[in-house]
Amino acid sequence: MERDPSMLYVVENMSGNVEVFNELLRKRLAESGWCDQVKLMCIETIKTQLKNGQTPKMEDLIAEVSGKARTMVPTAVKKELLMEMKEHLLQKFGYYDTKMNRD
Repeated sequence: MERDPSMLYVVENMSGNVEVFNELLRKRLAESGWCDQVKLMCIETIKTQLKNGQTPKMEDLIAEVSGKARTMVPTAVKKELLMEMKEHLLQKFGYYDTKMNRD
């Protein structure tokens, strides 16, 4: 899968704030109960694998749980993270400065 050049540009300009965004995401996912839900899904998947005589492997667990876990991320968390990223980019590229100078 080819990466979108415009997305690479955005990611490069996020450097320095990636940790801030990651921490915000971790905090909001924990607050929403998402982490607990994913943990329970993992436990259930491992129990099922053991019941079927399979040896649980991390790769299999990730393959089984990751898709559903992504769909379970609350919309409010996604929106908040996107708004924080947008705000960061607008400030970084001086959007507010140029808008103020025009008035």
